[in-house]
Amino acid sequence: MSKREAERDFLYMKYFVTMFFFVVAVGLVTYAHKDGLKYALFQVDGEATIGIVEKIHMLRSGDYFLSYRFTDQQGERHVKSRLVNRYYLHFPEIGGEIGVTFSRRYPDVADLTVLVPYLKPAFWLMTVGSAVIFLLAVSSIFSVLQLVRHRKADRYY
Repeated sequence: MSKREAERDFLYMKYFVTMFFFVVAVGLVTYAHKDGLKYALFQVDGEATIGIVEKIHMLRSGDYFLSYRFTDQQGERHVKSRLVNRYYLHFPEIGGEIGVTFSRRYPDVADLTVLVPYLKPAFWLMTVGSAVIFLLAVSSIFSVLQLVRHRKADRYY
């Protein structure tokens, strides 16, 4: 194998490895974006209020599927449902009060206050993943440009 072929193979390998990590990063950001955006909205303009538990469905695992309602600052009523791990919420009762955090700008974006701190890892995964996607995209562009230059130079060899 000549030096020129080895350089070309290295450029292709660099491009495909970059694309592999790009796809992985896109998958992670896609996985985390819902909770990550929710956490970001709560940090920017979140407001805590009291909600009322409307329905409880206990699963075999001991976890709960809750339906709850709350009223935002405009007086509009919102009803949400959420799967809650039994370790985060102990023995909820129908008609009982529960803490709810919602976005003032988008009041339909809401979650149980007890669960908000657990959204933070998704926020960081989304943020860091987005930065990695950007860096890998730039690296990919440079790799493609190197491949094009290499192919043009091959015409003279």
